Amino acid sequence: MEELYAIISELTKKYTGGDSTSVPYEVAEQLAEAVCYCIDEIWDHPGGLVPGNQEVRGVYEAGRQKVLHKVVEGQQLYSEIMKDFDAYGNRTLRETIADGMPKFFLYYDADYNPQDHLLTLDYPILQPLEELQGIDRILAYLTCIDLEQRFMKSFPRQYVLNVVRNYHQSYPVLIVNLPGILLRNLLAHLLLRHPLWKMELTPDDYENLAELIQRQGRDNLQLTLYHHLQTLTDPSKQLFQYLKSALPDIAAEFTNGAQHACLERMV
Repeated sequence: MEELYAIISELTKKYTGGDSTSVPYEVAEQLAEAVCYCIDEIWDHPGGLVPGNQEVRGVYEAGRQKVLHKVVEGQQLYSEIMKDFDAYGNRTLRETIADGMPKFFLYYDADYNPQDHLLTLDYPILQPLEELQGIDRILAYLTCIDLEQRFMKSFPRQYVLNVVRNYHQSYPVLIVNLPGILLRNLLAHLLLRHPLWKMELTPDDYENLAELIQRQGRDNLQLTLYHHLQTLTDPSKQLFQYLKSALPDIAAEFTNGAQHACLERMV
């Protein structure tokens, strides 16, 4: 605790330009969290150290360097994403990535507030990131966006646009996950053994799909969707692991839709 207090005191001096070690409570709390965030980068991450006899200062400095390295990594990943970024007409996706993300890298404070990820990240992704803070959350979010872009770009752009438009004509202003919409459509086609280019499903198709889903039951359906997803994402294991997180919800929605004759709203 004495070592930790000494680091926080030094950080406070730097924060005030050396004029004072006295700051408002909120600022003191922020700086203490900043130090702990950097320490957790070493202690709480896979492959990191475990609490023991290491000097706190050494762990803090190593964690701070790791934060700075992740910022560079995030900038490089963002640059790669933006080389061929496509929001497919969705305003929330465009505003979050193309408009908002540069502001994070412009204003992110790795020294005094590394735990703040700054952005609201309004565009929803398929994996929860609530437990992550700061650059860790942004880096994980960008990794998900990169996977989503790669998935959608594996299909013709017009195909993706047709699917999301068929889902809802107002999709450009909806706060929805686009690959999730595309994935539901693709899985429905695979369940029916229909070619993917057959965009429109007939009333008979929906009736057959409902019967198929009800025969399988929710658990068996999820397993079937699991195998179809492997086919869709092969050979990218990382993409499979990301999209897999949507399967429980899709299986539940398909089961509910089949029971209440409303599958058309989901596919």
